[in-house]
Amino acid sequence: YAYSDAGSLIDTLLTYDRATTTMKFPASGAKTTASAANAFIGADGFLQRSTSALKYKRDVVPLGADRAKEIVKDVASAAITYRSATATDDPSRQHIGVAADWMTDHPELIHYGSDGQVEGFAYERVVAAQSVVIAALEARLAALEARGI
Repeated sequence: YAYSDAGSLIDTLLTYDRATTTMKFPASGAKTTASAANAFIGADGFLQRSTSALKYKRDVVPLGADRAKEIVKDVASAAITYRSATATDDPSRQHIGVAADWMTDHPELIHYGSDGQVEGFAYERVVAAQSVVIAALEARLAALEARGI
C-alpha cells in the first residue's frame, strides 16, 4: 500500500492472491517502457511468468515453413526505429522495434489491452518463426551445394 505523509491510504501498489498464486500491480498500466522483460503484465495488472514447457500447452502442432515465412516477412515490414513517448524512458534514446498495430493479421503475436486496443508485440514468439525459416534456408543451401551450384 502507498500512504501519504499524513498516513492516509493513497493507492494499493500490490495485491497477492494465495489461492491463484498471482500478484497484481493495479497501477502498472499507468507506466510503460520500451525495454523488454522476462515477465508479462496483462491488461488486468496481473504479473505472470511466461513459460515454454509443453506441460503448459495444448493443441500443439509444428509451425509450418509457409506460415513461418509469412510471419518473418510481415515482421520485417513492420520493423521501425522510434523514440519512446512515455515519461519513464529517456526521450533522446533511439529504439528499434515492431509496430504491433501493423501486425494485427497475426493476433497470436499481439498483446491487447482490456479495452481491446493493441498494446504490444510478442517479440519472443518471432524466434520460433525465424528458426523455421533459417532451417528451410539451410536445407535449400545444402541442396544447391550438393548439386554444385
